[in-house]
Order: sequence, then structure tokens, then C-alpha cells
Amino acid sequence: MPVEGCTIYHSLALSAPVIVLGLYHAFQSPSPYHGHRHKLLLGTGMTVIGSIMQIYPYWTGLAPFLLFGGACMVVFPLLLIWRALLTDRRQLERMAYTDTMTGLPNRNKMNMDLASRKGRNTIAILFVDLDHFKAINDTFGHHIGDRLVQEAGARLRRFVSAKQQVYRIGGDEFAFILIDCCEEQAERLADRIVRQMKEPYYLMEQVLHITASIGVSIGSEQSADRSLLIQQSDRAMYKAKSLGGNRYCMNNGPISP
Repeated sequence: MPVEGCTIYHSLALSAPVIVLGLYHAFQSPSPYHGHRHKLLLGTGMTVIGSIMQIYPYWTGLAPFLLFGGACMVVFPLLLIWRALLTDRRQLERMAYTDTMTGLPNRNKMNMDLASRKGRNTIAILFVDLDHFKAINDTFGHHIGDRLVQEAGARLRRFVSAKQQVYRIGGDEFAFILIDCCEEQAERLADRIVRQMKEPYYLMEQVLHITASIGVSIGSEQSADRSLLIQQSDRAMYKAKSLGGNRYCMNNGPISP
């Protein structure tokens, strides 16, 4: 069998230097004890060969176990390395597409989701911005502001469904993407968000009252329209702020709740 052949060849290769060296000294020595040394070294060589042949059956029996152990020593570390690399990759992807403060998808994830939309369905983009957030930061401190953003993100998460997703795009700004929706559905969601966001916030023994301004735009999933929808939502949101906040505004004009 191939394993046995490789094993005996390996054993003979290990013993060959001993035999050759013994024969060389035996025939080259001019000593009067030439014949005695010759017999001694030849006997030593035969003893080595005999020992190899005696342990060969045991080696053949252990060969499968040794091969299995060697394979485990190679494969197991490789599996550990592969698992560590896969875990690191998932963590990096999570960090790249998740907001660390709220746990919501971030702007990178929003851009990726928009880029993946290749159909002709109708989509709506809602920009949500907290009113007077800077004043709260300056008055109560950034730790209260951070808690407020976290609580606002938690409230907005309640509106997530199979066809609508919320993102934190930075600071106190959030965005919704609605898939396959009409104008009435987008307005209904914007109205619910406005009403939910003005409920009192109880943060670290502080009771805060804050409102939100929302800009809404509706268009198709085609790539030529996506950037325009984002710009229209942003302008509509600032239009709602200029009207006093606590309202949503469509890209074609203001609407009060």
C-alpha cells in the first residue's frame, strides 16, 4: 500500500547514513584489526536494520492515528483563524453601518439601501430633526442631549416595519425610507411621528418637552431621482422649522398637523 511503501522508504533512508558510514570506515581502515572492525560495523548495520523491521508493524498500525493527529493540528488552528476573521469582519460591518449611540442604521446604511433600489416603485423619504436641540445641549449639558437622542431613536424605532426603516444620519437628525407607498401613507406616518415626538421626555430627573420638524418627499426608486428626493426632504424639513417647528412639510408646501 502507498502508506506502507512511504514508511519503509523513510525508515531505510534514516538508516542508510549509518550503514554507509560503517562500511566506509570498515574498508578504509589500515588497522591490523581490519577484519574485526569490518565484522563489528556490519553487525551494527544489520542490528539497525533489524530494529527498524521490528518496529515497522507497530508504526504501520499507528500511522492512521498519527496522520489524524497531524491533520487536527493543522486544520483546527486554521478553523480558529477563519472564525476570528469572520467575526472581525461582521463587527467591522456592524460598526460601519450602525449608529453607536442609538443602535439604528446610520447614513452609510441609508445610502447603501437607496443604492440597492433598482425598480420603479414609489418611495418616500422623511427627514426628522429635533427642534431647539442645541438649546437643550447648552442648558442641560451634552450628557442630557445624548440621552435625548437615544430616547428619540427608541421612539422612532417603533415605526419600523417591513416597508419602512429609520436611520440616524447625524446629530439630532433622523430619516425614514418608505417603500412602495403613496403620499397619503407618508403624511399619515409624518403626523404620527410629530405627535409622538412632542410627548414629555423623562431623563435623569429632568422633564423635557421637545418637538420635531419633518420634511417629506415622494418619488421613484430610479437612480436619477434618489439624490433629488434627499434634497427635497431636507428643504421641506427646514421649511417646517421656519414655520415654527412641531409640524411636517411636504416638498410642495407646508402642512400643519
